[in-house]
Amino acid sequence: MIPKRVSLILLAVCLMIGWTVGTASAAPPSEDMTTDAQILNPGSAGSCPNDFVVENPHNEAVELQLILGNEQIMQEKIEPNDAKAYGLQHRLAEAMMQGKNVNLDDWATVFNLGEKGSVNMFCLQ
Repeated sequence: MIPKRVSLILLAVCLMIGWTVGTASAAPPSEDMTTDAQILNPGSAGSCPNDFVVENPHNEAVELQLILGNEQIMQEKIEPNDAKAYGLQHRLAEAMMQGKNVNLDDWATVFNLGEKGSVNMFCLQ
């Protein structure tokens, strides 16, 4: 029987193969996107159990922090009038490979670290 840790690593590798290398990219509108946006004002947060898109419709860049489960994964800036898509399963698999304490059923939480400017967060179905 394959040890549990090896099985998790193999699962993570299989998940990574299914995704392209850069999952944070410009995101065109999608029919799978919900029409209800979570509006993240400065200092607020939103969560998604699936892949998601963060859109900055304003004229100033916004700094975000991405947390998976209880692990801080990255900080990223979204430029004005730009949007980025995030593949949650890919990010979770990547974090597991780096030894972070996350599970494949964890949610993503995004914090708006900016002092001004809100962003829209759309959870994908």
